[in-house]
Amino acid sequence: MHVPPTFRVDMPVADLAAGFQEAIVDVLVKKTIFAVQAGGAKTVILAGGVAANSRLRSAMERAVAKQDRPLRMVSPRLTYCTDNAAMIGAAAHWAIQRGDLAGFDLDVIAREPLTRKG
Repeated sequence: MHVPPTFRVDMPVADLAAGFQEAIVDVLVKKTIFAVQAGGAKTVILAGGVAANSRLRSAMERAVAKQDRPLRMVSPRLTYCTDNAAMIGAAAHWAIQRGDLAGFDLDVIAREPLTRKG
């Protein structure tokens, strides 16, 4: 039976954040290496906003280096590892200002234009 952790009000926030980060890094690295082994990939690409996380970068580099076969990791310089959240937030602000709202029935469309149709 899973017993969720209990958090005290006086627990250090930094410790909680570090533990949360470590759990996520562990899962991302394990799943990536599993996918590499299952699919026979020759290269791991770590990109986007998540690639700016130094803990994830170093853990992924170590995991890639431990593999029994040649495997390389490619990741852009930190300058190019940005997150789209600010851009999407700004686009949402202007859409709301225009009154361009959607209901809860809106579906996810990855390449939906940010401008009004018609």
